[in-house]
Parts: sequence; C-alpha cells; structure tokens
Amino acid sequence: FTDWWGTPLNAEAYSADAKSLAMGATMFHWGVHGWSIYALVALALAFFAFNKGLPLSLRAAFYPIFGDRAWGWLGHVIDIL
Repeated sequence: FTDWWGTPLNAEAYSADAKSLAMGATMFHWGVHGWSIYALVALALAFFAFNKGLPLSLRAAFYPIFGDRAWGWLGHVIDIL
C-alpha cells in the first residue's frame, strides 16, 4: 500500500529517479506489446486524418473497408465500441 500514500522506493517526487521508476513500472506492466497496439491504432488514425482528410475518429480508419457505410450506423457502432 505504500504506492498509494507515498512515492515508491522513497524517490523524491518529480526527480530523475522518480521518472526512471515510473517508466520502469510502465514497461513492466505493459511492455512493448501493449504499447505497440496503441501505436498501431494511432498510426491508422493519423494516416487517414492527415493524408486523406478524414475526421479523426475510429470510423475513418475503417473507411477503406466499409466505404460510405462507415458514416452511417455502422460507423456509430465502431466509434462506440
């Protein structure tokens, strides 16, 4: 329970030690595999938003697959999920 009330391993808040501990804990819990999923989704959104001029939403990444149906009820379902 020490990580709820204080800094882990008695590191000073906002210090270089705290930063390295935070990044270490993040990589321990998520690892490269978890962050690669986020990066893949971000790249798909960025590609269609900036290169194709589509809105920055998940339905825009599915536009090549579903066509204009991505702007209807199917697009709403994709954005909700």
